[in-house]
Amino acid sequence: MPVRLEEDRNDGPTLPEIKRFLELCMAGAHFREALGLDREATLARYGLAHLDVEALAPLYAPGAPAAGVVPVVREYWQYRQEAGRRLREIKEACVPGHERFRRWHRRQSARCRLEIGSAMDGLIIHTPFAAELSLGCSVGCWYCSLDAPPLSQVYAYTDENRALWREVLGQLRILGEEAMAWGSVYWASEPLDNPDLERFCEDFHEILGRFPQVTTALPLRDPERVRRLLELSRAKGSPGNRFSVNSLSALERIMATFSAQELAHTELVLQNPEAGSIKAAAGRGLRHFQKRPATLARELKKRVPADSAISIDPENPLALLPGTNACVTGFLVNMVERRVRLISPCNASERWPLGYRVFAEACFQDGPGFQQAIAGMVAQMVVDLPEERPLRLAPYLHYREEEGKAFLESSCQRLEFSIQGPGARLLGEVLRLLAAGKSPLGAISIHCACSFGAADALTRRILDDLLQQGVLDEDCLEG
Repeated sequence: MPVRLEEDRNDGPTLPEIKRFLELCMAGAHFREALGLDREATLARYGLAHLDVEALAPLYAPGAPAAGVVPVVREYWQYRQEAGRRLREIKEACVPGHERFRRWHRRQSARCRLEIGSAMDGLIIHTPFAAELSLGCSVGCWYCSLDAPPLSQVYAYTDENRALWREVLGQLRILGEEAMAWGSVYWASEPLDNPDLERFCEDFHEILGRFPQVTTALPLRDPERVRRLLELSRAKGSPGNRFSVNSLSALERIMATFSAQELAHTELVLQNPEAGSIKAAAGRGLRHFQKRPATLARELKKRVPADSAISIDPENPLALLPGTNACVTGFLVNMVERRVRLISPCNASERWPLGYRVFAEACFQDGPGFQQAIAGMVAQMVVDLPEERPLRLAPYLHYREEEGKAFLESSCQRLEFSIQGPGARLLGEVLRLLAAGKSPLGAISIHCACSFGAADALTRRILDDLLQQGVLDEDCLEG
């Protein structure tokens, strides 16, 4: 039976109270230090006076014995396990139903695992679209990997704008309702900057069948509005929302304003410097690190503790930080600009400084124009091997051979292939030709036919398997 986070308990702390306690523990050392000085007063300050801290130790203290834990700890473990399983289910649900879009989406997800690593990619659901209902953001977080400009305009809920919004949602729905239902209503923007956010979200729910999750850094600007939004979201069946917390003082005010029960289904994303979250070296965050070595050193210390075996490359210390926070593999729509882009996460670079790659973009003025724009982008999604252009490995992959095996290695991932035996030797030759990066598909097929007697269909199948694993350079696929 699933654990319900909001359940009341008569025999001890509720799960929302345990959630709050752990959020305080994760926010930095200040809370744990205060507990050591005056436990009773510290717990009372946060409405947690009846918590048995020792009983909860297996949840927050490394090395605490797991034997004999109290039932509520086991329930919280079960809740977290269910949350992890649910995240994996959502990620799979985000794969579009449209065949061409689905194949492209899966290939981009495979590429991301190689480029940014399985651990980081595991946190990305690859939602198939995000919509911005404003131009810019009023918050201006120093670490913003999307480098959102200052807020300049919001998309008002006029009759005309409402009609266009609903047409946009309807056209996206055609590409796969289940996947599009996991889209979002923010990107390089603060959703609460739009005073009509809730009305747009209700249209989203009506057309796509799900109330969109909201992440806000402004829960304290209008707490009553936020309460109503959380209640509306819960009533519409949303699994939860998020608050971005940029400082300990903001955390204190959030906990003073909202009860543990009110935030039972709201994740606190702890972005304050004292917390363990590591900022991405992308967008504004990357520029901040380049100008402020002390901030970079602080984030690297989180990534590489004193007892870690990981070494920092003095020539490229930024390589140890995440290179992206982007989570969309699909369409990025700005309703103010009436612009749509096709994007997918990548490590930030000089070419893609915001941590996502742009495959195509177009402007639209009305529903038919939007439909034409996204149909053209779907038609351009590369799902098959190009015939004429030289094929090569992605630039972040290094090829090497050792003891009858071939390896494709990025900074955070490795693929291993056997290249011994008749069929495996053919694969090894294909990998060598891709590493050289000079031969188009036809030339690779002819070479393999002459050298190994391989049928064209077999060589193409090997290359297509490698394509689906995300190992080929996107630039050579796009032309």
